[in-house]
Amino acid sequence: MGSGGVVSISLSVDSGRLQGFPRALSRGIWDGAERDRMERRIAQHVRNRLKGRRFTDSQEAEQAAIEVARQFLVQNHRKRPLIIADANGES
Repeated sequence: MGSGGVVSISLSVDSGRLQGFPRALSRGIWDGAERDRMERRIAQHVRNRLKGRRFTDSQEAEQAAIEVARQFLVQNHRKRPLIIADANGES
């Protein structure tokens, strides 16, 4: 993790599709109100990029969320935190 921080993304997947809104939590990247705002932006970006996609299993959904969040953070904020994802539910 080092000084790059960590982002955790929680997803709900049912029948291979994203359900509801992902939740993003971060530590060691931003402080206070900026952290809340950025967590919402990350979750919204992940949702926008993954909605409508069909996943064969929860691992595929998790990897897709990690990749989408990584691209967003690197391209828009020049941040490279450790990113983890957890997809629960049926896939």
